[in-house]
Amino acid sequence: MDLLPTEEQQQILDTASNYLGNEFPVQALLTTAQRPRLNHDQLKQLAGMGWIGIGLPDTLGGVGYGLSEEALLFAELGRYLMPPSLVGSVLAARTAAVRGHDDLAHAILDGTLRVAIATQQSSAPATISPTVTGNFLVFEAEGADYIMLTDDGGAALVALSDLQQVSQERCMDPTLDLTCWRGDNTTTTCFVTADQDAIFLRGTVLISAMLLGIAEATLQRSVDYAQAREQFGKPIGSFQSIKHYCAEMSIRCECVRAMLYYASITLQQQPSAGPLDTSSLKALAIDAAQENANTAVQIHGGMGYTQEMDIHLFVKRAQVLESLFGSERFHLRQVLSAAAPP
Repeated sequence: MDLLPTEEQQQILDTASNYLGNEFPVQALLTTAQRPRLNHDQLKQLAGMGWIGIGLPDTLGGVGYGLSEEALLFAELGRYLMPPSLVGSVLAARTAAVRGHDDLAHAILDGTLRVAIATQQSSAPATISPTVTGNFLVFEAEGADYIMLTDDGGAALVALSDLQQVSQERCMDPTLDLTCWRGDNTTTTCFVTADQDAIFLRGTVLISAMLLGIAEATLQRSVDYAQAREQFGKPIGSFQSIKHYCAEMSIRCECVRAMLYYASITLQQQPSAGPLDTSSLKALAIDAAQENANTAVQIHGGMGYTQEMDIHLFVKRAQVLESLFGSERFHLRQVLSAAAPP
């Protein structure tokens, strides 16, 4: 199995990196209070570039690539702290298309409709089916038209206008808004079971890709700082302890990237093998993103704790992304309970 990006996939990576670096620099989050991160026109621009439908078959209205290309793209989106609602849009378009809601799928794919993403509150059980019951945390509900809900049993779209028992909360990530919602047999717009399409597993891969982006971005910032910052007349990167920190950060990134490539390919080609691979991926990605972000704070020293540096944004976003599509503890349990591969 070849785990290296093809020339065409590398072009996707290069295009995304150049565009995001110019249009959505992370440093801008320190000086602007824009919320949401993506306004309506920017969302439509991303949609026009095919990013929302990149992994959706052309028979369902998408671009026609696969999960591997989606994963590569979302790793770059994670590197620039783009909102997790983009995962919601990708999965929502897929959910609507699979259920035959062509008009709804098209409106999501072209950026006309905005989709928020939600996760269950761990304190209480929830049920996602043709009706939804439970307590949920909704990220970026402000200005959204629909909410994407998933668990390992299926995926559902709920119209924002159908929500009741809603309260605004403060998110630990200052770039995201957070809403608490209590569903009580709330009717969904469309629902897809896990047997019909592995929406939850696909979402796990994409969120893991964003976590990889965080791990790699904090590694690069740490290396750049270690080369520029001097103590005792030498760059701190010449000190053995800093070298060890950076080496460990790099190893984490390589492990996650290899697992991301593998899991995206196996889930695309053999969905039955997906749960073990995707759970392994998410557990590794959470550890890499959080450990690398925390280590980056240490390498930056006193500067790492200040609001003037963007490192703290990566620390907070890594915590938020862990909560989506299963925590590290959830996925470790999945790995332990999975049957041994043949």
